[in-house]
Amino acid sequence: YAVTWNVSENATVTVTDHDELPSEVAEGTTLTFQVASNSGYEVDSARANDRTLRADKEGNYSVDVKADTTIEVETIEQVSSVTVKTNPTTMTYYAGEKVDTDGMVVEEAYGSGRTAAETDYSIVYESGSAFALGDTSFSVRFRGVDSDPVQLSAPVEVKITIDPNGGEIAADYVAALEANDELHMISSDDADVIAFSYASLTENVALPTAEQWSRGTEGDYIFTGWSNGVTEIAADNESS
Repeated sequence: YAVTWNVSENATVTVTDHDELPSEVAEGTTLTFQVASNSGYEVDSARANDRTLRADKEGNYSVDVKADTTIEVETIEQVSSVTVKTNPTTMTYYAGEKVDTDGMVVEEAYGSGRTAAETDYSIVYESGSAFALGDTSFSVRFRGVDSDPVQLSAPVEVKITIDPNGGEIAADYVAALEANDELHMISSDDADVIAFSYASLTENVALPTAEQWSRGTEGDYIFTGWSNGVTEIAADNESS
């Protein structure tokens, strides 16, 4: 059977037990070959008749020839480093949030010395797929290479939002929050939506009671309590 080789100009292929690339072999022949990439490049793919080949632990590729076969080897420039050149506009986050990439500029450098801006990157968090309580940084990954950690403006905190849906929450509840030194960024807007954050809690934080939450208009909803009998935010709560 005929064997056709399409090899990238940035790679050299050697076939075991052959002095040169064979152009035809007998049916059932197993071709074992190795790929050496030029400096600054690496193998991107190896295929036989459009079937992807995987190298073994020793770097050998194998093809069982059962028909005319075309073997293709493609290379790609090696990524030597990934750098966040400009931080995102938002550098403060809460638990459960993900990086807002607006304003972020990422650049990769290649083994050839070439550099380029990159947008097809992924975000690497300290744990999981989003920010968690206490996180202080994130990294950017492109083709398996990670940037140095990007430091946030402040450690990630838990943010709690209580929205009375047009109702009102008594001022004494907000006053109790403001008296708690472990709570930060306490706010109450014109719609009476209350928000606060924390890095850690030593004691549970009470939720508004039915007496502290009123609608105030006849015929509208009446707040009667929290589901499952919950009345507090647990001190060990780590979720926004």
